[in-house]
Amino acid sequence: MSKFTRIAAAVAAVCAAGAAQAYNPATTTTDYRVVISGATATTVTLRDVILRDVCASNRDLYRFPASTTRYTIACTTTAGKNVMFMKNDGGSGTGVSPVDEKIAVSMLDAPSNAACGAGSVVTSPFGTSYTDHNCGSTNSALLANRIPDFGLSDIEPNKFAGALSPSEGPFRNKSNMKVSSTAGLAFGVTVSANLYKALQVAQFDDSNACSPVPTVDTNGNGIKDAYEAAATDSTGTGSQIANHKKGDTEACMPSLSTAQIRSLLMDSNLGVTSWDEFKAKGQDLVTLNSAYAWAPVDGTKILCRRTAGSGTHAVTSIKFLQTQCGGGTTSGSQLMASGSNFATDCANEICDATLENTGSSGLVACVNKASNDGFWAVGYSSLESNSNLNSAMRFVKVDGNAPTLKNMVAGRYPIFGEVTAQSRQQDNSADYTLANVPVAERANAKNNWATIVSELSSAANVVTLNASNTFRHPFGDSGFLARGIPTSYTYDPASPIATQTHANPNAGGVQNTCFGPISVEGVSVQ
Repeated sequence: MSKFTRIAAAVAAVCAAGAAQAYNPATTTTDYRVVISGATATTVTLRDVILRDVCASNRDLYRFPASTTRYTIACTTTAGKNVMFMKNDGGSGTGVSPVDEKIAVSMLDAPSNAACGAGSVVTSPFGTSYTDHNCGSTNSALLANRIPDFGLSDIEPNKFAGALSPSEGPFRNKSNMKVSSTAGLAFGVTVSANLYKALQVAQFDDSNACSPVPTVDTNGNGIKDAYEAAATDSTGTGSQIANHKKGDTEACMPSLSTAQIRSLLMDSNLGVTSWDEFKAKGQDLVTLNSAYAWAPVDGTKILCRRTAGSGTHAVTSIKFLQTQCGGGTTSGSQLMASGSNFATDCANEICDATLENTGSSGLVACVNKASNDGFWAVGYSSLESNSNLNSAMRFVKVDGNAPTLKNMVAGRYPIFGEVTAQSRQQDNSADYTLANVPVAERANAKNNWATIVSELSSAANVVTLNASNTFRHPFGDSGFLARGIPTSYTYDPASPIATQTHANPNAGGVQNTCFGPISVEGVSVQ
């Protein structure tokens, strides 16, 4: 055998050994499992933080995209451990009571290449390469119930009571949970793309480039040419901004007032049920737009909402309806309208005036479906949604202000939640589920969670989180703001510090979304 042949054989042997040592959860021993449940608004960010900052090699993502999404990341960590990071996207409430009271929830427990395919290599918004496997949504043999040891919520756990309780029950803090407040995340009000255009007709002159009225329409699609010109206020590039148009920029965004949003969200016995109740330019909104391609099939208001237990739902209900801000077990104010489940009751069709959704992706699909079917719909979401405009859903301004980091820092946009990360105390055997984390691996699991919480907290790390194209909207950049002491009310991408907080200085600085927001120094910025 020649020298070069021996070298080639040696290299091949090393490569084969490396491939054999790759961590496959179906065929390789798993050292422990980090089982997480909760918020869907931050789930993409959580996924990317785990892949980049906790995993060191052999990164595989297995997805079970059903009405409640589950995913499992299998990787080798920086400590050399083969770990499965399992996430149930049941909403923020699922990251509260099940963690507190050790209530098992459904997880993607047994992913495999045999069941989920070999997958394809993709790159996360953070630049991390991993293999993505779609396990489908029907193979229930891959699922099993596990008790989560860790949870994420868009809002403090004690708000999940009364009308905002998850299906697992209200938060009772039986385990004296360890709760860490992390970064603030913007939330916004959304409308169907056809309603977005109708509101622009009401709020801009027909000759304005921000109005879709086809005063000049050379391509014959019923929309003004200038309205469809390529434009963006974001720092995104490439495919991220391919769909961004003049009509979607900050200057052209239509606005709804807090009072109008309240009337659209509240129980149908009290709130708006038909779009002809909205008046503009001397007539109702439906009649005003009746001659255009975006006119509705009828005036019915479609509300795409989240189910109780969702942090996005809790933030929105508190901000606009003051739900659960009273005393005792009652709401203290208005309740949101309730209705059929979009996925399970309606088979993803518009079958009711109010449609409930378990996750953020379901709500986006609901608004998109309403628009495509000719209905005008309203909803709400975190700013991780639809920044590339691939769905027929658009964010609107609230009281004249877009949901951007610039407006949040300036104190003009107060609709945000302060994300919390919770666990049992992590100090003894009762704080862990033995089936997830053997005794010998508790320190490793604790360190993994500490890394995740840190990445969601500090300004230096939030800079990286906000660098994701996920937050690059046509009206400007949105995302997270870190906790800290701000030095300016002008947004600095290199130092994204929140200037507003829901921490009540008269109650020991405890986070309370029913309170404020006030400036970090205690001076009102509303």
